[in-house]
Amino acid sequence: MGADEGHHTQLSPIFGLHADELGAATKLIQMIMSRKRSDFHATTDDGTFHENLDSSGFVNAQLYQRGIGNDDVFIADATIGTRRD
Repeated sequence: MGADEGHHTQLSPIFGLHADELGAATKLIQMIMSRKRSDFHATTDDGTFHENLDSSGFVNAQLYQRGIGNDDVFIADATIGTRRD
């Protein structure tokens, strides 16, 4: 694709749902968000502002695994349809 051609990105969220009854995973996400600015942001044609924060890395993954503990995690893919150009 040339530099002057449009680009399309799939921004449909995929969620991991778990109880987090002790709030450990929530506190970790809040800590990461407070220490780092978004890595990517964009506004879609409908005016929705999207931010993406890269929270990857061994330490973050390990802490999040601890935060989840033995909770069951359910994956919810919010993709309704896929646009192919």
